[in-house]
Amino acid sequence: TVVYIVEHDRSGTFGLIVNRPRAESPISSLLDNLGLKHDDVLGNITAHYGGPVDGAMAFSLHSPEYIIDGTLVIDGLVALTSKPEVLRDIAIGKGPRRSLLAFGYSGWDPAGPARGRSTAW
Repeated sequence: TVVYIVEHDRSGTFGLIVNRPRAESPISSLLDNLGLKHDDVLGNITAHYGGPVDGAMAFSLHSPEYIIDGTLVIDGLVALTSKPEVLRDIAIGKGPRRSLLAFGYSGWDPAGPARGRSTAW
C-alpha cells in the first residue's frame, strides 16, 4: 500500500492511499449521485480506495494549476480538493490536468490510527 501523506503535524497525519483503484464508472453517474448537473458529460473516471476512514468522503489529489475555494495546495506539484465541483470541472475539461479520485482516507492521531472520524482534518 502506498499512502500519499497530505498533512502531518502534532495533531496527527492525513493521507490517501493512491495505488488501490476500485472501479471505473461514468462521471455522469457520480455527479448524479452528488446532485450535480451532468448534462452532456461524457467519459469515465477511476475511483480509488483512499483509506478506511469515512469512505463516503471523496478527495481529488491533483495538479496545482486548478484551485477553487477550499483547495489545499500541498506543494508546487500537488493539491487536494474535497469539494464535488472538482468532478464537474474535470468532466467538462475545466478541471486539473492530472487528478486521482479517492473515496475515504487514511488518518492517524498521535495515539494511532483514526477510526470513524467524521472529518479529514
